[in-house]
Amino acid sequence: MMRQQIVRYLNLGCGLLVILSLGFIFFFYLNPSALNSFAQIKTVNVIGVNFSDTQKIKKISFEKGKSLFTFDLKNAAEEIKNLNWIKKVNIKKSFPNTLNIFITENDPFALLLKDQKVYLIDIDGELIVEENEDEILESERLLISGIDSEINLPNLISSLNIHYPEILLSVKEMEFIERRRWNLIFNNKLIVKLPESNIGKSLGNLKKLIERDKILKSNIIEVDLRINDRAIIKIDGDKLKVNIEEV
Repeated sequence: MMRQQIVRYLNLGCGLLVILSLGFIFFFYLNPSALNSFAQIKTVNVIGVNFSDTQKIKKISFEKGKSLFTFDLKNAAEEIKNLNWIKKVNIKKSFPNTLNIFITENDPFALLLKDQKVYLIDIDGELIVEENEDEILESERLLISGIDSEINLPNLISSLNIHYPEILLSVKEMEFIERRRWNLIFNNKLIVKLPESNIGKSLGNLKKLIERDKILKSNIIEVDLRINDRAIIKIDGDKLKVNIEEV
């Protein structure tokens, strides 16, 4: 008997829920503006911002729709991503009236010379913001130059991190030569010429020269590693060919 009553009450409750749901659906179908009014965006929370312009982010958000139901997540995220310092954007709707925008900002890594302008870039070569030319002299950041250097930078950084991450502490400039290969210019003005391919092996050889022969503390002004397993070392105008195995 008790079980039958419980079943009856459950059926009654489900029936009322269905009727209420249908009523809401019918009401909002006849009054679509009421639905938008119910989910009208009132609050935009921007999370993860240190350098980005929060007001610009919120402005874009409010321009992309007044209701959570009609808000265009994809277009809003794409437009916000185009702002300075923005690397990734993730937007979440929180009913009834809140947008939560999660921002991942670029992490400054180096200065880039491009089209006679100076840009701050991250380790992936992405442009963050344009800088004043004086920043080159005033900043201690790594300087990147050469056509398409920012595109090829991630491959070089990956090789450095794998074979010799400490090298970045001593490098002042990285120059991409003729869209093919890199020159590394160290703080002591030593120039190291890397080959077009097999950079990892060349960096391993460079590590030997730095750690065993202390070339960063010598009068060597240039090391050419473009020939496999050979280092052509320049000392104040003189050249010396050295097989890496001998080092």
